[in-house]
Amino acid sequence: MFNVIIGDRVLLFNSHLGAYEGIMRMVAPRPQVVVMGIAGRANHNGRPFEGSAAQFAVKELQWLREPKKVIWCLHDESLLPPFKVDTAPAAQLVKQETKAEVVDLPYAEPYVVF
Repeated sequence: MFNVIIGDRVLLFNSHLGAYEGIMRMVAPRPQVVVMGIAGRANHNGRPFEGSAAQFAVKELQWLREPKKVIWCLHDESLLPPFKVDTAPAAQLVKQETKAEVVDLPYAEPYVVF
């Protein structure tokens, strides 16, 4: 996990679906944008999370005090099953439960983060 300060803005990059709750609650400065892995089974405090990936993503964003944007990562199409992760349920739950906007990036196109 990296908390990157870019001028007066902050981007947190966490490439896997897992975190230690205490660390996430204490991250400073607070990120405005989070790039978060959404594939696989979530890991909470070093243990498998009992719940869906979508539920864990919501918890992570709440621990970070609901950043403005979240961008999913590590869910693209692959040569091996399951070939692709459907991020729609996670995006829907994040929209319902937090103030964060889920940004669905177009493939291989530039995107201005801030």
